[in-house]
Amino acid sequence: SFQSAAKSNPKEAKRILKLYNGDVQKGTMERISKARADLPFTDPALAEAMTLYEDETRWQISIRDLDVLTEASIPPNLFEASKRRVARLEELQNSGIVTQRDVHNGFQRVIWDASADAQGFRSGAALNGEMQMRLNDALVTAAEPVLTAGKDGRILDVGCGT
Repeated sequence: SFQSAAKSNPKEAKRILKLYNGDVQKGTMERISKARADLPFTDPALAEAMTLYEDETRWQISIRDLDVLTEASIPPNLFEASKRRVARLEELQNSGIVTQRDVHNGFQRVIWDASADAQGFRSGAALNGEMQMRLNDALVTAAEPVLTAGKDGRILDVGCGT
């Protein structure tokens, strides 16, 4: 937990809390919101596809368990809006502008990036000093080429937990 990590490294905990405006959970949500708000300026097609996907998913969930009578009472324009969302999303995907994988990865990237500092702090607290130094050195080595590559920089996260 963040609290137990903070006990072992109060200085770093203070830095992390400052990054997250004093509350990791709330700060993570704010970071996600900011990243989503910035996306139309950095990748408009992906932003549109993510919004279409999100809106359509919410709509499908809202009507999934309705009985026939309740569903019949829903205004037809809402079903038409759903058809337009699906058609536009398919248009983006069929034209090769955005793939279904791009949308999935877009959501993952926004969430992972928003929580990365706090996750790293919690994970790092479980390591002894020497291992933490070795991990930091390895991360610097791995991240340097990615950072210098700019927008095209990529790194594979294999999900090893630390």
